[in-house]
Amino acid sequence: MSEKETLRRRNQPRNVSDNNTKRTSVDTRRGNTNHMQLFIWSTILGFVLALTYAYCTSPITSKIILPVTDIKDLEWANVDNEDLRNGVRILEDLHGPESVVVDKENGDWYTGTHDGKLVKIEYANKSSPLITDITENLINGAYTAGGKTTLRRPLALRLSNRRIYLADAYKGIFAVDIDSHKWEKIVGYNDVEPELKFADDLTVNQAGTKIYFTDMSNKWNYQHLAYMTMEGDCSGRVFEVHIATKVLKVIKRGLCVPNGIELNLEETTLAVSETLINRIVLLDVVKGDIIRTIPMPGCGDNIRRSISGGYWVPFPAPTMEFLQLTRNVPFVRDIAARIMGQEGFFALTDLSQGMVVKFDENFEPVSVHKDAKGDVSRAITEVVEIDGGILLCSFIAHGLVKIENLLGS
Repeated sequence: MSEKETLRRRNQPRNVSDNNTKRTSVDTRRGNTNHMQLFIWSTILGFVLALTYAYCTSPITSKIILPVTDIKDLEWANVDNEDLRNGVRILEDLHGPESVVVDKENGDWYTGTHDGKLVKIEYANKSSPLITDITENLINGAYTAGGKTTLRRPLALRLSNRRIYLADAYKGIFAVDIDSHKWEKIVGYNDVEPELKFADDLTVNQAGTKIYFTDMSNKWNYQHLAYMTMEGDCSGRVFEVHIATKVLKVIKRGLCVPNGIELNLEETTLAVSETLINRIVLLDVVKGDIIRTIPMPGCGDNIRRSISGGYWVPFPAPTMEFLQLTRNVPFVRDIAARIMGQEGFFALTDLSQGMVVKFDENFEPVSVHKDAKGDVSRAITEVVEIDGGILLCSFIAHGLVKIENLLGS
């Protein structure tokens, strides 16, 4: 190559645009990648910080929850009948009648309502029943006087010797004379240590001298039912109280949301629903020892003796899957309680179905009754036997469900 040609080539302008473009493209991709990585890590960090904040500020301190028996493992509970759909809803003006007692002398019914009233229902089987608020004109004011709160929520009722014995979720245990409507406080919220938080169900011995009742938690009250459940609280108690002397005795501590309670015929054993862990425990009345545990196909509520023998147990909710999925990781429930609150938890809880089971004296199943879709009966809390059939109570529904000729009743 000649010297002239060499100089000509050397002096030609170099084409650097392609190289610059390539370099810029690489730099751009690297920049985009860095921005994306920064965004991802910032998102992860923000998510972790949010979860940490939710955990640290959670309203509950969750505990490991015992496993429950899956309804699928209880072959006797897997029936297809829908006979609870055969009922008729009555008295729909009553909101949340958790429990009902029947005065067989006069035929009157009594129940408590969501707005804190104890009501008398006359001519209940007629087309125009008369509903009277017994709390409207209190004699001596024992029910409303005192207490930390003006809130009232009458839950379980029992009738003995012309007196209704009532468990109020906020205020304790009361008696009301059904003839004079005179009220008497049997156990106030501050008559025990720690104080009562959630009196739920009660039963009275045949002599009418003693009451046995459940206190679902010594931390949470009725307004915080969801938190109590999410936390896995097992601080519930069972009490005995002598009606005349008001002397109290703790029968059992450390129960997992003790709900319904009933004496056996011999009055030697108490059957108690542990709603949180889907079982019934049989307690020695004197010693408080657990004699036996019986797995249930759901979250049991008020236990009631049947006139024909045995017991009725309703199940307002099936197994709460969220609790069982997180039973060994309590911190997840702490976070969930902060993020979704009580309303969110209730949204995850199936209260749409109806289910009751008749058991014999040994708590062996006799018959199972369902309304799987809750078309008529749902969130059932108590079964009450009346002439010509049964009543189904519910703590959230409007009115009662009356069913005639139910198999097993």
